[in-house]
Amino acid sequence: MKELLSKFNHDVLEFRIEVIVDFSEKIKKKLPNKLSLDITNIAIASINEVKDKKSKLTNVIHKELKKDEDKVIVSSNDIHEDKENFEKEKDIYKKLKTDEVKERFKNELEGYHMVNKEPLNMSKWETINSKIASIALPISDEACGNHASGKDAKFGDYGMSMKTGKIQGKKVKKASISSYRLTTVCNTANNGTEENIINEIKKRDKSFEYYSILLREEKNNKDYIDYRWYVIPKKFRLFQVKNLKLNANKKNWESQDKNCKITFSLSSQLWFDFNLDEIDDEYMIASHEIYNCESKMDYTDVLKLRDFKRS
Repeated sequence: MKELLSKFNHDVLEFRIEVIVDFSEKIKKKLPNKLSLDITNIAIASINEVKDKKSKLTNVIHKELKKDEDKVIVSSNDIHEDKENFEKEKDIYKKLKTDEVKERFKNELEGYHMVNKEPLNMSKWETINSKIASIALPISDEACGNHASGKDAKFGDYGMSMKTGKIQGKKVKKASISSYRLTTVCNTANNGTEENIINEIKKRDKSFEYYSILLREEKNNKDYIDYRWYVIPKKFRLFQVKNLKLNANKKNWESQDKNCKITFSLSSQLWFDFNLDEIDDEYMIASHEIYNCESKMDYTDVLKLRDFKRS
């Protein structure tokens, strides 16, 4: 590309100079010396003008070529980064989607419901989730009530934000999960702006890469509980906050596609809403249904089991 432009510029320049010189030579033969000298000076000035324009044109072309080269470099970096992220994603699913992890998932849920009738909630999921994942990946940065906003633990190199949610609906199954409290950038007294809200969310999002979500579907008045565990990249389209609009009653912000909302009356908490069929099957790590009608052990029974195991 550079060589072709250079040749083109050179040829144009030479052609214009040749025309000017030829014209001035013909004029000189037919005019007096004084006028002929003036024509020669005009010709020289024209040649210099052509050279100057050529130089400016060349600079412009070089700048544009440099921009194109920079774009290629940026594009190459983006492709490299995307490839690295893709390889990391393949790695985490390869490590978590094993029979051992699925068996541990089932056993932890069954063990929990040996004592508890109520479904597994958020605080207990953080602990149990780490125990399940620990057979596949080293666990670090566990929450324990003192962690960066968003991140609850690290599974290997992957920051995790752990969530729980309830599946509702019969024909169309839906779920919601809560995220950040955003009272610092929007509330009843100060509704905030879309730009500030999105910037705050992006800042907090930097602490993790994946959502580790436990969804449950309660059946027959909790006689059966169907649990599903998903690990979903935070960049997944359902978790992208954009096109926010302040409702007319000024009680919340909501996205145009209805995938998220921020409700002032709930501590300005960010909520994501989605249909279950919008989540790709590839993100499901394990599932298990609990029969929840069996009699439950109390903590004395658990203590007796421990003592029996030690004896």
